[in-house]
Order: sequence, then structure tokens, then C-alpha cells
Amino acid sequence: MCWNDEKVYPEARFSDRVFYGTGPALIRGNAGDWSGYPIFPYHLFDDIWETSELFPSLYSANIDTPVSRFLSGICKEDDPWQPLRENFNMVTQFVRACNEKLDGLRILQYLKSQNTEDMRIDESNLMDYLSTFYPPEEIRNLNIDWETFSFMASPLEQVEQIRMYLFGKEEESRFIATLL
Repeated sequence: MCWNDEKVYPEARFSDRVFYGTGPALIRGNAGDWSGYPIFPYHLFDDIWETSELFPSLYSANIDTPVSRFLSGICKEDDPWQPLRENFNMVTQFVRACNEKLDGLRILQYLKSQNTEDMRIDESNLMDYLSTFYPPEEIRNLNIDWETFSFMASPLEQVEQIRMYLFGKEEESRFIATLL
């Protein structure tokens, strides 16, 4: 496990020097467009995990995975795993090729495509995530009325409170990971 004690604090300023990153995101957000940074339904990440767990089995059989249909469409292949089977004669090489095929860009594309189909709002996805993975009493202690909470309309202090809660949870997880 790699551990880096350094924390990075991106500069919160408007900048259009490049077309990606914090600066352009703030410009779009200031205009009311935060759509480039959705909160994806957590179950979509389970789809990615389930698919990656099937990679070794896919070497010898065509198994339908949660992302197979998406990959078939984007790669224009009936079976997105077949070309990899034909090119790699060892399971370890095949699994590595699967990881390269389902890379970060493809995962983001999958998440965005499924999030569009799901049509859930960010606030609902956030609440589902929090209520599934964190103790109810901790969520209640945030003192946020989840029925009326809105990223666009709620006070910035509430958004910051959620952010700091999740930051603390990430810190806990990272610390625990160093102990394993």
C-alpha cells in the first residue's frame, strides 16, 4: 500500500488557461453548470468491481458482465472480450489486457452513460451513499435536512460540512489501510 502524507489543496480560482481542471470547473459552476461533476450512484461502482472479478473467468468463457453491453457498443464488438482471448494465451496476460480495455476513461464513460440512464439527482445519490456506508447516527449528527438539501440552494456551510465529514472518513480509511 502506498501512502503519501502530503495533502493537495487545489486553488479555487477562475482560470481558462486549459479546458479541464479546477479553473474551468469553477467557471462553469459559477454559471450554474455542475453537470461535469456528478455524484454517481454507488451501485455503478459495484458493476465495475463485479466485472473486474470476472476477468479470469472471461478468459475461457463468454460471460455476460455488467459492463459487457456498454463495451460492446463503444468498441463496436459483439463480444468485447473475444479479441483479447485471441491475442493472449495466458490468463495473467488476458486479465492485464482486460484492465487496459476497461481503463479509467472507459470506466468514466460507463459511469456517465449509466448515470444518464438512471436520471437520479446528485442529492439523492449522495444520500443513498451515505445511508448505505455510514452509521445513521453520524449522518443525523450532520444536522442537515435531507428532504430540502440542495447543492445549489443550501448554505455553503452545509456542503462544507458534508465535504469535511467525507474527508475525515477518507483519512480514517487511509490510516487503517496502513495498518493492514
